[in-house]
Amino acid sequence: MYGYSGADLGKNIKLETFKTETINQVFLNSTKKNKCLTYKSTDGFEKEHDSPIKNMEYVVLKGKTPKKKTPWSVSIIAGHVPKDLKIKEDKSTPDNSMSLVTLLEVGGHKALFLGDATLSTEAFLINHQSKFIKNVDFVHVPHHGSTSSSGQQFVNLVKPKQGAQVTNQTAESGYRLPREPVIKRWLKVLPDIDDDHPYDYWEKKQSTEVNAELAKWRKTYKNHLDVIIQAGPNKFYLQIDEIDEDFTGCYYLCWERMLFRESGTKPLWETGATGMRDWFVPEE
Repeated sequence: MYGYSGADLGKNIKLETFKTETINQVFLNSTKKNKCLTYKSTDGFEKEHDSPIKNMEYVVLKGKTPKKKTPWSVSIIAGHVPKDLKIKEDKSTPDNSMSLVTLLEVGGHKALFLGDATLSTEAFLINHQSKFIKNVDFVHVPHHGSTSSSGQQFVNLVKPKQGAQVTNQTAESGYRLPREPVIKRWLKVLPDIDDDHPYDYWEKKQSTEVNAELAKWRKTYKNHLDVIIQAGPNKFYLQIDEIDEDFTGCYYLCWERMLFRESGTKPLWETGATGMRDWFVPEE
């Protein structure tokens, strides 16, 4: 079972916690030979049951809403897309480009969930699945706002009408996500709304700039400064909520990076900055 040999599909999912009866492996990465491989518990998850995928879409669930009988569906529109070595900007690992891309449709509304999709995945979507990714209401920004995703052509094509969401931890410094260029691309295509809320993003800075900012913090914000000791260089965190909940500017420092908080009125939300927000709820 290529790509599914890890512990996550080991005894916990198959045998103990979920007692899974079937596991589906979706290959939707070309204009032909797209398929779903199904593995069943009755076969010990060893035998492959091969089903072709037609119309470039694998429908997982579908139905109608209880009151208005509005049709809805959950579909996979990309899966197991190989990393394109010609795309030099895609510096992620090959398993990221293989992420499943899911489309939720409720009546005339569409939401696009991209997982850890990369520029390679986006190239497939642009070239072969444009009818699905145009005119969406909501988009999940791929790969936590990494620069190996959210290419300009893809962002311009998707251009969500109602909002976007970035999933990241508060002041996430391991991978330093989301990155400034990615956030700026999505903000540029989003409409304005009345809600004023913060966006967080990492900017690349010279070490001299980081040190100068730290010196200012130590002088001005000495009662609101935390030093976080981890592997590698020390990280300094400014307790912005204690100073002012509307604080904007740089508030996290580490080697050659600064995390900035900016306030604006675009419908882009981050789990690490504002928590989850409602994005659209079709009338029922």
